[in-house]
Amino acid sequence: MSNGWKEVELGQVSTIKGRVGWKGYKKTDLRDSGPVVIGGSNVKNSVYLNRTELKYLSIEKYEESPEIMLKKGDVLVVQRGNGVGDISYYNADFEKATINPTMIIISDFQGLSKYLAYYLLSKKGKGQLLSLVSGSSIPALYQKPLATLSFNLPPLPIQQAIAHILGTLDDKIELNRQMNQTLEAMAQALFKSWFVDFDPVIDNALLAGHALPTALQPKVDKRLMVLKNKNLEPRNIFPSNSFPDEFQETRILGYIPKYWQEVDFEKLTTESKEKVGDREFKEYSSTNDGLFPRELTFNKRLAKSSSKNKVIRFGDIVFGMSRKVLNFGVMETESGSVSSAYKVFNFDIEQLPITFVNDYMRMRPHIYFSMLKPSSREGQSLSVGHFKKTPILVPPKNIVTQFQTIYLGYKERIERNNHQTQTLTHLRDTLLPQLISGKLSVPEAMLAAEKALD
Repeated sequence: MSNGWKEVELGQVSTIKGRVGWKGYKKTDLRDSGPVVIGGSNVKNSVYLNRTELKYLSIEKYEESPEIMLKKGDVLVVQRGNGVGDISYYNADFEKATINPTMIIISDFQGLSKYLAYYLLSKKGKGQLLSLVSGSSIPALYQKPLATLSFNLPPLPIQQAIAHILGTLDDKIELNRQMNQTLEAMAQALFKSWFVDFDPVIDNALLAGHALPTALQPKVDKRLMVLKNKNLEPRNIFPSNSFPDEFQETRILGYIPKYWQEVDFEKLTTESKEKVGDREFKEYSSTNDGLFPRELTFNKRLAKSSSKNKVIRFGDIVFGMSRKVLNFGVMETESGSVSSAYKVFNFDIEQLPITFVNDYMRMRPHIYFSMLKPSSREGQSLSVGHFKKTPILVPPKNIVTQFQTIYLGYKERIERNNHQTQTLTHLRDTLLPQLISGKLSVPEAMLAAEKALD
């Protein structure tokens, strides 16, 4: 190719390595902290590592294999399993890190390794990687075939420019993700403070000098510690006049603020068995983390015919099947459909927002996850009778409204970030193949990126 681009094989311009003379690690080698072990769950086709499900290794085991200690600029490839061929980039994310036996490291790249990561993340590069995968029961990518992967490498200044443009977009996408994570955490923390820990009520009780129930003493102690550490007084932290300064004991939920209610689900819900029939509804699936469009998780439809699916509508609580925990979600869009095996309940959203129901149930699992029963199918399903007799907290509407006003502010910011992320992701995915093929000039791409980031 002209303009200084040259065709190279990966093995000619980098070192490809994995575990050498190391049989991996045992559970006894893992620790609560220490050198990080990067595996397939952390490498998900992004220049950023997924930091969930991290494992930590003993320093002794880590030092056994210096050849697979990660350093800045290493490109990580999933070597086998469901995510075979997935890519990420190591940007010295941790002080000490290594890989598990399912990973390959592309190291010492004779160029800019972040450019290489982007090339392998492109449709063309990904296709080349997957063409080298072998094995049917456990698909795997081996080092020798990987070394033969051939691609056009531009001069270093162009590599740097391409990596800068795409990296700037990815940095903003990642920043939006982190901001949304923070906003979600703030909303959850406020919900827990008001409706699970009852901090405003405890503050009011302390100010009024009321005796608090012994059962609430751990919450009181925790609250006093927070106030002390932050050098705060209980007053003026919350809209305190809206909250009572006493508690009452209830049948299931324990102590709750005085004048608040414990209401059984049978008074707030109606079971729905409405069938799809000959209508068209988007399919949803309930997971342990909530209700999602089925297309985001599964490639197949529920069945050839959707006529027997159950219709779900805004405000419904939907219970699926699960082996370990209560599998449920709440419907936050207009309508959809789920498997006929699911249990669907219309909830009285005049009494509580459906998001309140979801958050409260997930924050008090010892109450709600006991609604499971053994199923004739593999796994567990909801006990309808138990569900009906299980209560939920119903605070006064003015307090719920105050919370919703704050919550919706967080949600609006999250949605704005999501909209921008979608725009930037589309632009990045459009620019990537054109840049690595040389079809789009760097100045043109730079202008498009700057316009999107304005």
